[in-house]
Amino acid sequence: MGEREIRDLLRSHAVFAALRDDALSALVRLTSVGRVRKGESLWRHGERASSFMVVAEGLVGVSVPGGARREVLLGIAGPGDAVGEAAALLGETRRDHAFAFSSATAVARVPRDAVTSLCENEGALSLEFARQFATRQRAADRRLASLTQPSETRIAEMVLALTARFGERLDDGSVVVPHRITRANLAAMVGTTIETAIRTLSRWTRDGVLAPAEGSLVVNDVTALARIAQVAPESVPHLAELTRLV
Repeated sequence: MGEREIRDLLRSHAVFAALRDDALSALVRLTSVGRVRKGESLWRHGERASSFMVVAEGLVGVSVPGGARREVLLGIAGPGDAVGEAAALLGETRRDHAFAFSSATAVARVPRDAVTSLCENEGALSLEFARQFATRQRAADRRLASLTQPSETRIAEMVLALTARFGERLDDGSVVVPHRITRANLAAMVGTTIETAIRTLSRWTRDGVLAPAEGSLVVNDVTALARIAQVAPESVPHLAELTRLV
């Protein structure tokens, strides 16, 4: 990946988009991009955060240790998304684990010292970091509150979020999430059992909300999914557009 591609990648993230051209150019020269094999770690729990990371290609999963030797999948980041910013900004040890979720994954690493130095002199950068952290906290609060909802509602919310973030329309009007996201992944993200996830998605497939698919999620009826999730389609970014497509 050349300097122009790295520049475009950093510009695609709201934090770095706030930088002046000369400041961004300085970061680009310090940024390295590396490929990561599926399942390979970007960092492990307990490691010191030394860089900011932005997903260039593929998907990155972030998890935390759970009970009974299992990990809880906190979320999935795609191209243009940053991961682990808080620990990097504070220079803390990582409390989570990040790994390549897909087979073709590339990540840009920006040295922590270079970013924190800019934060001291660039008010726009610091303000955008604050906005991003506030948005993340609001999402975390919303996710915590959703734990009181039935499993079916939580699974629908997660499938809806994945559809809004990664969905692509097919010729028949359905929407596909073109990444392998298993029932186990969904169960881990919403805090339920694999068996519950399997039963729920199987029922939605029988009802025509989802389409049978090997290795991907295919949503036939986004509006019906939003209804199960008790979410207004217009309240989810990109979902209103997807609703018009199906």
